[in-house]
Amino acid sequence: MTTRFIRFDSSHAARPGRIARNLVIAGAVFGAGCKKDPPAAAAPAPVAAPKTEAPASADPKSTPADPSPAPTAPAPTAPAPTAAAPTEQAAPPAAEPVAADASVLATAPFLAAVPNNALMVVGFRAPAALFEAMDEPGVMAALGKPGQEYRDGIKALFGFSLLDPAAWTAAGLDLQAPVGWVIASESGLTLTYFGVTDPTLAAAAVKKMAADMVWSPGDPTESKVGEATAFTFSGGKFTILLHGKYAIAVAGEHGDILTRLTTLKPEDAMSAGPAVAAAKALGAGKDVGFWVRLSPMLGAINPQHPLILPTAFGLQDLTGGIDLDAGAIKMKGLITVADTSLLKRGVKSGPKNALLGALTEAPDFYVALHVDPAVMSDPTNYQAVTEGLDVSRDLERLKEATGLDLAALLKDHLTGDLAYSLTIPSDLAAADGAEPPIGVAFHAGVKDEAAVNTLLGTLADKGLLTRGDGAGTYAVAAAGALPAFSVTVAGGAVLVGGGPGFAPAGPSFTQTVPANPGIAAILGADDRLGSFAIDSQVIVASSRPKDAPAAPEALQPDESEAIKAKRAEIAAARAKAQVAAAAASAADSALASAVAKIVGAMALNARVVDGTIVIEGGQYYGAATVAAASKALAEAFTAGMSEIAKAQAASSTEQEAVSKLEAELDALRAPAAEAAPAAPTEAPAAPVEAPAAPPEVPAAPAAPDAPK
Repeated sequence: MTTRFIRFDSSHAARPGRIARNLVIAGAVFGAGCKKDPPAAAAPAPVAAPKTEAPASADPKSTPADPSPAPTAPAPTAPAPTAAAPTEQAAPPAAEPVAADASVLATAPFLAAVPNNALMVVGFRAPAALFEAMDEPGVMAALGKPGQEYRDGIKALFGFSLLDPAAWTAAGLDLQAPVGWVIASESGLTLTYFGVTDPTLAAAAVKKMAADMVWSPGDPTESKVGEATAFTFSGGKFTILLHGKYAIAVAGEHGDILTRLTTLKPEDAMSAGPAVAAAKALGAGKDVGFWVRLSPMLGAINPQHPLILPTAFGLQDLTGGIDLDAGAIKMKGLITVADTSLLKRGVKSGPKNALLGALTEAPDFYVALHVDPAVMSDPTNYQAVTEGLDVSRDLERLKEATGLDLAALLKDHLTGDLAYSLTIPSDLAAADGAEPPIGVAFHAGVKDEAAVNTLLGTLADKGLLTRGDGAGTYAVAAAGALPAFSVTVAGGAVLVGGGPGFAPAGPSFTQTVPANPGIAAILGADDRLGSFAIDSQVIVASSRPKDAPAAPEALQPDESEAIKAKRAEIAAARAKAQVAAAAASAADSALASAVAKIVGAMALNARVVDGTIVIEGGQYYGAATVAAASKALAEAFTAGMSEIAKAQAASSTEQEAVSKLEAELDALRAPAAEAAPAAPTEAPAAPVEAPAAPPEVPAAPAAPDAPK
């Protein structure tokens, strides 16, 4: 079991205060800040129709009143009925009833100007409604100077005050019309749609925007495309198209897209395409709705992408919605999946996991899954996910090291009912210093308790765990941030856990902690493929810096008493500086922790309805409204930044004192260095003595003449 996906000692991680600032700004401008493209101009208006009428749809079904049962997702290739041509003044089709919680994509007027072969369509609720829901002026006022700086930065970047409703009105843009963002092609061509109330004001705003942009694109070139007016900026890769009730910002390689947009027939528009039909089936997304052709979009990046590969996850289309609700930002999605995928074959429905009964507080990380052991234990299935992935080698290494055959364990002894949780102590994200142990728990359903006990006994024989007093009980010693674990085999399951938030006998947080019932309901739902939760505190804890103490200065030989005294002063000053730095870090972490508490936790679950995977859940922040949560974020940020500024100023003062003392130490050492004789650069050459002359050797006597 591994829990080190969180690195508490990550020195390179972002500072928590910076994370807090990003979370605050993101929360404060969730509605308006989603629209960060330059104010576009809109698409041509093919048919003038009242905004209250639903556009033509390929799916005659109306949105169900109860969104909880997910209807069958429509086939993305279903043909749409032919609508009247733009030039014909045919009577508009009768409006279909649309539920109050229907996706904005079910009726968004801009869809009439979106080609129905687009890869991704995102619709945002009318800006006026989002501005009101977010109380953006109040939030920015609570942020004070940082809020104004953020507003100024947005205006400088886009040449337009996206966060100011008055600026929209002055630019001739429609605050009551949904805003759209579209990926139109595999090359990444994007279209951003805005409603227009006054084309003359909109044209003037485009020209002024060009002059006010910080990146100075230069004056746009104005041209006519049919009856539309196109403003093309330098480089030719950014154009704003004005026509009728629409404005479209076109970014990327244009090709013939401008002509296509101005001549788009109703039957070729997304209002008669699969996005509308899927949005009506979703039953969610009144604030944000989106539809994605996952397979072609990801396939343009990598045709063998595991998410779309038929033998891997096999994702095809995704329809999703976001609703700004009381206490939560609700999310719902419908995903069509290939029948041949490992996801479709290997994951199955099942009841809520029994691990929830052993968690006394909501976990900071939780994942539960019901899998088919026969499918998920076969290593060849993972090789089909991506080329070169051979888990059989890893399984062999594990077997050699521990004697545990994981594939056989899953196939022969486990039911496939799995869950894992992680609980971080509440003071870990904010406090620096010693780290308390984290809470970890794991649960797995078993087919044969005796066989599992035999396997665990093998691990005990190898010293990897200790046998307990009772049958089927074992223990694992604490190690580092990991607590001591208890291991129990009983009730058709093996339960491993220890640390805060874990007690095998309960009581479960789902029964005793009503602070956030939404999370308990999502995790505790039955008949699900699985469930998932992550608290914002995990992000804060994983980014908390851990400063290493400064290394002591090396001792120098023959130091004077004055130098020794100065070194003692420096050591004391450094200790004070470290305390001040720790206080600054603690203030930083405290702000991030406060922000994380307000942001709350995300919880999701998944189930299958008529062959489609349905994902439901949300970000549960607990406040009464999104605006209330945003204001709380702004207030926490303002107060926290004030404390951080004070702590950082104190830290800087102490560090300056250290630097001053170090300079004084250098000055004391300088005279001593000057008085000392210069060290010879080269060692003197060793004296060379001539070797004594060897004694003279007498000449050898001449050899006698040979006899004749």
